[in-house]
Amino acid sequence: MGVGCTVIEMATGKPPCSQQYQEVAALFHIGTTKSHPPIPERLSTEAKDFLCMALVMVH
Repeated sequence: MGVGCTVIEMATGKPPCSQQYQEVAALFHIGTTKSHPPIPERLSTEAKDFLCMALVMVH
């Protein structure tokens, strides 16, 4: 999940979920939900596919 979040931040210039939550709350939300952060629409199909794979939670 961490690599995917880093890629989203690199692509948007903002941490994932930063529009909905403060920094620590965003980290908690991402770490405790079963869904991944929103994937930016402007990314290529390949980038979106990569993020879908990178944002899978492994327990």
